[in-house]
Amino acid sequence: MSAASRRSLLLLALLVGLCLTSCRALRLREAERAEQRGDYAAALEHYKQLYQRLSPRERALRARYARAQGRLALALGQYERAYSLLSTALRLERDSLSLAAELGQAALSTARYEEATRWGQLLLAVDKSDAKAQRLLASSQLATRTAPDSSYQIKPLAQLSSAHSELTPSFSRDGRSLLFASSRRQSAAGAKGAPRLDPRTGDFPSRIYQLQYSPQLGWGQRPELLCGLVEQPEEQLLSPQLLASGQLLLSSEQRSKAGRITARLELAERLRDGSWARRGLLLSSADSLPSIQQPSLSPSGQTLLFASPRAGRGLDLYRAELEGTRVVALSHLGEEINTLGKECFPRALSDSLFTFASDGHPGYGGLDLYRAHLQSDGSYRVEHLPRPLNSEADDYDLLPAPQPELWREDQSLEEVGLLVSSRGDSRGYPHIYRYSRPRVELILEGHVYDLEEEAIPGAEIRLVARSPQQQEQCCTSDSLGYYRLSAHPDLDYVMHVSHPGYLSQHLRLHTDPSRVSERYSIRYWLSQLGQPARLEALHYALDSVTILPESYPVLDGLVRQLEEQPRLRLLVEAHTDRQGTAAHNEALARKRAAAVRSYLVSRGIAPERLQVAGYGSRRPCRVSPRQQRRYPFLPLGQELSPSFVATLPAEQQAVCDALNRRTECTLSLETPTN
Repeated sequence: MSAASRRSLLLLALLVGLCLTSCRALRLREAERAEQRGDYAAALEHYKQLYQRLSPRERALRARYARAQGRLALALGQYERAYSLLSTALRLERDSLSLAAELGQAALSTARYEEATRWGQLLLAVDKSDAKAQRLLASSQLATRTAPDSSYQIKPLAQLSSAHSELTPSFSRDGRSLLFASSRRQSAAGAKGAPRLDPRTGDFPSRIYQLQYSPQLGWGQRPELLCGLVEQPEEQLLSPQLLASGQLLLSSEQRSKAGRITARLELAERLRDGSWARRGLLLSSADSLPSIQQPSLSPSGQTLLFASPRAGRGLDLYRAELEGTRVVALSHLGEEINTLGKECFPRALSDSLFTFASDGHPGYGGLDLYRAHLQSDGSYRVEHLPRPLNSEADDYDLLPAPQPELWREDQSLEEVGLLVSSRGDSRGYPHIYRYSRPRVELILEGHVYDLEEEAIPGAEIRLVARSPQQQEQCCTSDSLGYYRLSAHPDLDYVMHVSHPGYLSQHLRLHTDPSRVSERYSIRYWLSQLGQPARLEALHYALDSVTILPESYPVLDGLVRQLEEQPRLRLLVEAHTDRQGTAAHNEALARKRAAAVRSYLVSRGIAPERLQVAGYGSRRPCRVSPRQQRRYPFLPLGQELSPSFVATLPAEQQAVCDALNRRTECTLSLETPTN
């Protein structure tokens, strides 16, 4: 090859290199400008192409572009992709400290909680006040120590299923119409020209759809596009909300020629042909509001919550008090709600209760859902919602159904509504799910009997919870003595059973904390005041006054009754069978009754509250209904006198003698004195 040819080839290679360098620099500028505008999807594509055109020897540039892609994937909620790209950057660059915050967030949002903890500890070792490090550690600890609430069920909605985003659902007041924003491809229908992909998300612009409930099909119909609302092909329509006036409240976002995004809060009205027409701003420009995004109006129409960008890239939440369409007060929700992260998608459930999404409070991953209660002192109490309402993915919005019965499937429900989440979508697109929690039915039921096991109708059963949120329940036993009450899980209760002429009883119990339906069967035996009751489980040594140890539980039960009711008085009467002399039997009976009295006194009962008597065999037993059921050969009400017992066979005589050997107690209430 001649020298001239070599010079020509060298010049050509130089020109090609200069051209490639120029093209690379141009694409890099496009990527940087797109990221500065917030066009994360477009910027991610530019960096991807730059990365793919690098040779393996250009490790520094490959690390730089891999990190840029990972940073943008984080912003788009593509957490697995972000983790892979950032790990590649770490392998190429080996600068763990500069990547720690981003890799920690990617690890947290892919449920790699131990790894997220390590990155947080590394950041905290450098700067103990690092807010990102503190959130990584707090979130990892929360995620690993908090068990999911298994009572919640999350299901996708087939009628809303698409490959694109679904956001900001809203019900009509009667709960039979569902509005939502979606970027599904058919949303181009009726628009002026075909819409292009949104450079911020990589998806099509959102449009407003409506899903109607019908008695025949339920929610099984296809959603319909609301026509007439789109003014520009690239315009985003979000946050639809039907007002009591029948008007439609929605927010729109438009991009100016300079690339700036403007957000508007507007009203629309339905026309006679069923289409909609936008009628202008809800709020006048004189209100001097910041940019309104993701607005939510409370059911009363007096409170408007919205997100607005602050200096930098984050979003904060604001509250506007309205009189009609006029803002009378505007407030930033403060540090209890707003953090250095992003707070967005507020949902005004009432004037003092709302939900919102945040990636600044401790959570399970990306955006998590929180519930905020406005307190009487003007502060907010913030509650992190449990799994599975929250996940390691982005969870945007929670909307309770105003008519739960329209969403019931095969069981009664305690809660039901819609959940917006990106779980299960690697592109980070949000979708609408159905969440529900079955009604937990804890039933307390049983019967109320007297000591002869006869049903007591008309007994009053009161159930009192040790919780100010739960009201007292009350019922009466039916003709069979049956009662039935309902309870709630994981609560302390006191059950009180009473009936005129009977000694009241109460029982303390704690219901099972697991959210599983269950029945508790509780029987009560009430002692009738002024009537002798046989102490069946009280036994003495043979021909002795010594109380056997197995009798202590029944005596301790008497002690508890006397302790709980200071006005209660007790008469103890002891009886023997027909064997032995009358004098011996009466002395033995008196001593046995006195032995019971001595035991009760030894347990702290005042002696003046106790009376004793011994009758020997002078007062034979009369057959009660309970005894007659147990021994059918005995006539009901029969006195087991010596003459009657002598007429029976030997085995039946032994039964009668055992029934006559008894200790009875009679309870009475001291008459109150002035």
